[in-house]
Amino acid sequence: MMTLNPSRECEDRNSSRETGSASSWRFWQEALRGPRRIGALAPTTRGLAREFVRRCGVESANAIVELGAGTGIITEQIRRRKRPHAAVLAVERDAGFAWELARRFPEVEVAECCASRLRERMEAFGFERAESVVSTLPWGNFEPELQWRILAQARNALVPGGIFGTIACFGWHW
Repeated sequence: MMTLNPSRECEDRNSSRETGSASSWRFWQEALRGPRRIGALAPTTRGLAREFVRRCGVESANAIVELGAGTGIITEQIRRRKRPHAAVLAVERDAGFAWELARRFPEVEVAECCASRLRERMEAFGFERAESVVSTLPWGNFEPELQWRILAQARNALVPGGIFGTIACFGWHW
C-alpha cells in the first residue's frame, strides 16, 4: 500500500494526523474546520453506503475506484462486497482522511490527490480501467470546469459498460 502526494489543483488540504475513534467524529471535526471542503451536512449512513455500493456493480468488478473516500464508510462496504481478488483504489485529497484510510484498509491502495488526476494515479498504481467507479464527491462545491474534468477522468477510467455511481447531497455549498 502506498499513498501518493496531493495535487496542487485542489486546495485546502490538511496535514496528516490521527484522531482516534469513530469516523463520524472525524467527519464532524473536519466539517467544522472546513465545511465547504467536506461538502455534506452529515456523514453517509451505513445503510445508504450498503445500498449505494450494492447498486454500483462492486460484487462483479475486478477493479474498483472510489472518489472522495473520506472517512471510509463507502470503502468499508466496498471491502465487504468486492471479490476476494478485486483491486480497490481510494482517491482522497484530504491528507488526514487519506492517512486514516490507509491505516484502516491496508488492502486498499490510497491516492492522496484530487480526483481530477484520477487516470494519472490509476496508472501509478497499475490500474488500467475499472468496472466500477463510486463517488461521494461534493459536486456542488466545485466549479463547473473542475466537475467536467473529474467526470471526464471517471468516464475514461471505466471499461465499456462499466458503472459510475455518485451520491449527490445537499451540503454546505448552498
